[in-house]
Amino acid sequence: MAIDDPIALVEPGRNGDVINILPLAKHLHDCGEQVDLLIHPKFAPLLDGVSYVRPVLLPFEDEHRPEEARVWASARYARVIVSKVWNNRYFDRSAADSFAAEAYRLAGYPDLFGKLPTVFDRRSPEREARLVDQHLRGHGPFILYNLDGMSSPFKRRAGFRRWLFWQRFGARLVKLPTDCERLYDLLGLYERADLLITTDTSTLWLAHAVHIPTIVLHQTDTWCRAPFPPATVLGCTYEGALSRRGEIAAAIRHSLATPRRQPSLACG
Repeated sequence: MAIDDPIALVEPGRNGDVINILPLAKHLHDCGEQVDLLIHPKFAPLLDGVSYVRPVLLPFEDEHRPEEARVWASARYARVIVSKVWNNRYFDRSAADSFAAEAYRLAGYPDLFGKLPTVFDRRSPEREARLVDQHLRGHGPFILYNLDGMSSPFKRRAGFRRWLFWQRFGARLVKLPTDCERLYDLLGLYERADLLITTDTSTLWLAHAVHIPTIVLHQTDTWCRAPFPPATVLGCTYEGALSRRGEIAAAIRHSLATPRRQPSLACG
């Protein structure tokens, strides 16, 4: 039986990498497999939000060590899948159109990329309610924003933030909190706000789990860019963010006037 022969799904990456592979983990679980998700301890709290994997902590300080993780897992499991892209000796940039798709190719399921839902089925209504009470008080509409990001820095974020606050758009601008107990607790804010503006980081990946109109600010290299969430209303490169403020402003006004729609626009 599959339950006696678990799959070791090795993803020693950051939050975005883990969220990227969660749909595959759920698919394998729904097919009757037990999935042990081998993860870096720093990012393991993300898995408190899902029921369909069993977290196993890798004994490495550096999350970018897929080959060592592969060897460690192979000594303990008969079936090992490594989805980590960076520093993976089997990585082939020409084999997929993005690093996110390449993770599915490395795992052996290239045809499933982009076709599976992102599910957090162990959310905490109590923690989410506290966040909503702290950050979405008063009357909306509410625009959530995050202009920070470690793997994909937005160098002109200060100027963009000043412009955003100068415009206001008749909405309350709420910076996404960084002190929430679990990253996925932000989903409670996502479900109650009217729009999300985010850089290409974990807050963007999280938007795949709920329907919130989203404006994505991203790097120029499309291969390194995270996939847009289904409810994306506009995508714009970091370099184009200030020069195309008129387009961004129009997208914001359109989204606030027609909440929860899913148009798909793009700018360079």
